Amino acid sequence: MDGLGGGDEDAERRQLLHDALKHNKDYQIAEGLTVNLFDGFVDWKNFHCLGQSADHPFPHMDPRARTTHRGQTYVESDTDAEMLIFIPFNQKVTLQSLGFTVLSSHLSFGPRTVYLFPNRWSLDFDDALTTDPAQTLTFTREDLADGTALSLSAAKFSCVDCVWVFVASNQGGEEVTRMSKMGLLGRPLKDGSHQKLGGIRGMMRA
Repeated sequence: MDGLGGGDEDAERRQLLHDALKHNKDYQIAEGLTVNLFDGFVDWKNFHCLGQSADHPFPHMDPRARTTHRGQTYVESDTDAEMLIFIPFNQKVTLQSLGFTVLSSHLSFGPRTVYLFPNRWSLDFDDALTTDPAQTLTFTREDLADGTALSLSAAKFSCVDCVWVFVASNQGGEEVTRMSKMGLLGRPLKDGSHQKLGGIRGMMRA
């Protein structure tokens, strides 16, 4: 009985330690935890979104970019449904799933077909339309209402420096696309040194 009690106490201490440290970046890396990579693992100085509206831009270079801010309730594309989001990481990561949340009144504007291009430092809209993506995701309105994240290929996203997320269409064939939250789940890799950033040649369309 004493041995069992001691084991329970050790397990409780480990759980308390885990709960206290689970939001610590070094602990997340050491333990290989699955986290929302927007919390501490995105290089915000080089984050970029092409095709966004000037009135409802993606809040880049902000650690809260998975949610809108400054009174915004959503992010919107500009002249058509397409958006091209560049997400560079500050170290190598494994990507596991991607999800969006959309306001209930905006579900027909929410992302539908999404293409992903990992480990490419340069991409523009023409490239995104003519290059085979590493993976294509198709979201439903239910996915967007619930914020359901869709799984990514373990083989193709096991060691990633950056990823382009190309939103190619929306649910209702609307003129523009809207989203309120974006979640990118994955694991930071141990000793994940980062290569020097390359240039971004994609240009915002007029």
